[in-house]
Amino acid sequence: MANLFVVLAGLAALSLPTVDESIVEQAVAPHKGKVVILNFWATWCGPCREEFPDLVRLYREHKSSTVLVSVSLDDPEDADKAIAFLKPLGNDFPRYLRNFKDFTKFANAVDPQWMGGIPATFVFDKSGKRVYGHEGQLTYAELKQVIIPLIQ
Repeated sequence: MANLFVVLAGLAALSLPTVDESIVEQAVAPHKGKVVILNFWATWCGPCREEFPDLVRLYREHKSSTVLVSVSLDDPEDADKAIAFLKPLGNDFPRYLRNFKDFTKFANAVDPQWMGGIPATFVFDKSGKRVYGHEGQLTYAELKQVIIPLIQ
């Protein structure tokens, strides 16, 4: 019975809940009081895969005052690919899979200026206000410059 529990617990840990146009409320609002790094990526995006470990590193270095929220833009039927990519990076940050019907509405809910390119990173201050948005790959140093003033 113990082995069955471990298997079931492992499957639960690997799930990837879906998110739609309510992304900001669902993924950002629960973390007021912390700086939220909201990152959109996909397994088929090389720059996304290169950038992601740096996001995780920065989050872990400042875990008491930040939260990383990951949203895979992989197709829902490719959830297993997103899970396989995320698994070695741990399970200590919220992770989602896209499930929108209208991408324009989805993107506008995050930032009306976002044209949909990935990777895309949006930073929300401790009050939940979006204070930074970047389309394209960020380096660890670039993101750190944005985050540090917000957590001090």
